[in-house]
This record gives sequence, structure tokens and C-alpha cells, in this order.
Amino acid sequence: MTYKKGWIALLLLAILTPLGLLALGSAWGEWDVETLEERSGAAPEGLEKAQRQRLDAPFPDYELPGFAGNSAGRGLGTILSALLGVGLTAGAVILIGKAVRGGGNP
Repeated sequence: MTYKKGWIALLLLAILTPLGLLALGSAWGEWDVETLEERSGAAPEGLEKAQRQRLDAPFPDYELPGFAGNSAGRGLGTILSALLGVGLTAGAVILIGKAVRGGGNP
């Protein structure tokens, strides 16, 4: 029963993520190299190289394809990104838990 409440809480938080779009400015840590240098005065060595080599995001800027500039599409993209992140994280935790316990039932 405790797991069910936890999943419900995670789902609720994922659905509420578009509230962050109401905040002014940018999200902490989602800066490019130039913004990081502007805000902190320096950027870690190699960050620019890593930024060039990164993979493309499934929903760049949290927007769904075909909904660019549309606030509803951005909200849906944010929710889908949150659900994808929660799902991948939960899946990794479950797999690691099973591996640690020797593949037994939770």
C-alpha cells in the first residue's frame, strides 16, 4: 500500500511540473556555457566540449514537435518530460534493487 501512495505522489508531481513555466527567468542548472560564465564568472573546463557532444533531447525546450511556441504544447511537453524522467528513474531503481537482492521479488 505504501508503494501505491508513492506512485500517486510522483504522478501528481509530474502533472504539476508545468507550474514551473510561471516562474520568471530560467531554471537553475539549465544554462548553456555562456550563461553559466555570466552568472558565476567561470565555467568548468571541458564543459563547452561536452555541450557540443551532447545528445539531442526528445523534447527540446520541453516543446512537443508541431507545437512550437504554443503554451499548451509546452505544458504537455513538460509533463511528458517529467513522466519520462520518473519512469526511467523508477525503472533503474527497480532494476538495481532486483540486482542487489539477487533477482528476488520486492
